Amino acid sequence: MKTLKYIQKSSFLMLCLLFIGNSFAQNDRSILKDKFRFIYIANPNSTSSIILNNNQIYSGNETGTFWTNSNMGRSQALVRALLRDNGNGGDQTLQYFASKIVKIVDKPVLVYLYDDTNVTLTSASIQRWGLCADDPNSANPKAWPCANNQSLADDFSQNIARCLGNPDPGRTDDRWGGYMHLGAHHLNAHPVIWTKGTFIHELVHTQDISDNRMHMFWVNGSNFRYGLDGNHYGIEAVPNLGMTYKEGIANTITLLYDNTKSSDMFNWFKDNEALIVEINPNPEGTGPGNVHRCLDVTHPSPDAWLYNVMMDAGETSLRTVNVPSGSTNQYAVFKIRDVAPKFIVHNEFILALIFSEYAHHISLGRFISALHYSNNQLFRVCASGVAVLFENMCIEGIPEGETLASLSQSQSGITEKKYLLPLAFADYFTSYRSQTKSDFETIFENALPQGWIDLYWDTARTTVRNAVPITTPERGDLTDIAIALGITTSSIDD
Repeated sequence: MKTLKYIQKSSFLMLCLLFIGNSFAQNDRSILKDKFRFIYIANPNSTSSIILNNNQIYSGNETGTFWTNSNMGRSQALVRALLRDNGNGGDQTLQYFASKIVKIVDKPVLVYLYDDTNVTLTSASIQRWGLCADDPNSANPKAWPCANNQSLADDFSQNIARCLGNPDPGRTDDRWGGYMHLGAHHLNAHPVIWTKGTFIHELVHTQDISDNRMHMFWVNGSNFRYGLDGNHYGIEAVPNLGMTYKEGIANTITLLYDNTKSSDMFNWFKDNEALIVEINPNPEGTGPGNVHRCLDVTHPSPDAWLYNVMMDAGETSLRTVNVPSGSTNQYAVFKIRDVAPKFIVHNEFILALIFSEYAHHISLGRFISALHYSNNQLFRVCASGVAVLFENMCIEGIPEGETLASLSQSQSGITEKKYLLPLAFADYFTSYRSQTKSDFETIFENALPQGWIDLYWDTARTTVRNAVPITTPERGDLTDIAIALGITTSSIDD
């Protein structure tokens, strides 16, 4: 275990990127060699594919049509970054994070790499490979990065088949942890750091088995999980909190890997910039299209009309915009730090900032451990992922020999309150707008055990808020909050 004292705040914020020793890197690379199956599809409109030889790539042998196709430059750089040593295109930091993530489910992951640069994807090819088209209605759709856990995919396929009276499609989650689709068109259009950060994001999706609450957001044949347009933007509050959780945990590791992205998102929060919310034009409880007997719900979640819920609660919209510009998708604009806590946490990057700062100030290992426990608790269970993960992060900080009950009875002798840091960060990244315990509980969908709410609110809230006023947020505030709770060291891996 490597530890770092809070000597300099600025260096502390780079904790997870400072050190990955050679012996650790070799082991990480070996894990990735065994856990990934890279499948190259030179033409998505054909049925041909090639499985890359990881052992050869690991040893420095880059031969074959995948490596001679100039359209696959970004994909080549990604494979190299994951499997090669540091002097030959390998990225030790990427390998470190990827090896920690892929061990959550601990099964091989399929990574499909498409050359979609000069082809127009057909509906047949999209269905054949199961890839995600960026715009299925476009005259020239391309493969957009996406991923799923295999157990979730198998459950969905079996449930639909059973409902329709079709043959059981069987399961493959005994062999595979999940799958990912990456198209060259979009990878080539972005910097390498975007490709790597996107890979990390999608890899988390392959490990996440939390319930997506889709059954609460299918209305008249349409899926309102991200809103009517089906998109989720980084600065958007999306209707389905189950999806906010999924995107939030995926963004967490991306922020740990990409410090520039992390700084950008913190500055978005700091500067009180725009939070957008899609305006659902359909009457509440209805949607377009025909009813799908296997998917639609009788009583959809009111959050499917999140804008309406916010306006009914007294939130103030600054203006409306069409996103993207020129479309008919209308969004309301709010200031991120001005909306109520229960609405702020509908944004995936607010969750990611909380979780990534927890990993910075406690350890990545503790976060991964909390995520692993949460995964098991959320499989096939419609529960609050936010509440479950926060509880597990708090539990990770409980000193040996103590329990929530014992901590609630007496605070004497405990100077390092790591178990309250997740809640302090939740308070901070909701701009201390919780005025009562009831307000604070809504951050966690009123599902966090009352003992944790009471413990933070009654014993630490005032200390945290007095130590770190939020008039002008700064990145060093997070370290000051940790220090206020008696936390003066953090470990790289724990």
